[in-house]
Amino acid sequence: MNYLTSIRGIAALLVVLYHIKPSLLANEYTSSFSWLYGKGYLAVDFFFILSGFIIAYKYQALFQNSFSLSDYRSFMVKRIARVFPLHAFVMLCYLFIPLAFFITQRSIDSSVYRFDTFFVKFFLVDLWLLGNDYWDAWNIPSWTISGELFAYLIFPLLAVIVCIHKKLKYLIFMVAVVSIATLYEIFDSRSLGGNISHLGLFRCLLEFLCGICIYNIFMSIRDRAKQEICHVVFWLVAVLLGLLMYFFTENHFFVPLLFSALLLMLLNFRSWLHKILENKYLVILGDISYSVYLNHMLVLTLYTMIIINNGELLALVDIFYYITITLLFSLVTYKYVEVPLRKQICDKTLGKHQAKENN
Repeated sequence: MNYLTSIRGIAALLVVLYHIKPSLLANEYTSSFSWLYGKGYLAVDFFFILSGFIIAYKYQALFQNSFSLSDYRSFMVKRIARVFPLHAFVMLCYLFIPLAFFITQRSIDSSVYRFDTFFVKFFLVDLWLLGNDYWDAWNIPSWTISGELFAYLIFPLLAVIVCIHKKLKYLIFMVAVVSIATLYEIFDSRSLGGNISHLGLFRCLLEFLCGICIYNIFMSIRDRAKQEICHVVFWLVAVLLGLLMYFFTENHFFVPLLFSALLLMLLNFRSWLHKILENKYLVILGDISYSVYLNHMLVLTLYTMIIINNGELLALVDIFYYITITLLFSLVTYKYVEVPLRKQICDKTLGKHQAKENN
């Protein structure tokens, strides 16, 4: 499923563009594409759903019939080895920013660079502390990894719930979708990007559950689904999603549902779209997508500190340099930090043979 890897890379790039949105809007050549990057924050919602699908695809069989502590330990070691080493590396790199401010005798934003928030962020529990703004400090995008880690911790429970009630998987999926919309209505925060301190964890968990349900729905229909119908429905859903995203800021009621539908349809047909997505360069972008996602704000912060005067936006050439540096730096961290440390942790903790299984 290399096309899913590519989609992950495209989604990561949209997050990067979203975080330089003011600069893109200010440039006459890029402002007309605001429909593409203006809602880039919603890429994380696709991440959550896709993550639930992929984890279920790889690990659901491990827990659906029985539960053992050794299997759970193996699963958690592999997931922590996947997300933590690069996160820890980037967080340690972030320590140079307040140090640079101190050396150059410039004032530092204490709300962003506090030592108490550093440890909360470092150990990926910032999203677990509901009602606090710990997530909005240091490497801000890592709040989603905090949510992912919590989802991994309870994945066996979620998988068992869906497996025991397989005939109710559609109902469980709709309950998850309706629960997201209801929570955002209750907190009067109808954009999925809002009120992360209270709703971010539930946003992650419920969309992760949607992904688990989509995996189980896919497994039940894949031999019966007609490719032609799925192909048509995919494009109808894509057009509907685009129109709703363009005309409505209240996206809590349709994004999880339509993202899930897109994923399910995409899995059930093959076309020119899949061939494009399986282009080797897009697959490479997907491979380094986690590095791109965790690195891009660090690179942006350092680039603006060194190159850009205070308060200035990025010029078009700066946007090009910034994205290029982010991609190159991510290639390096993927090859020399993310992959080797993941392998070392799994090999030393689980043994080489067990580390290879379902990794």
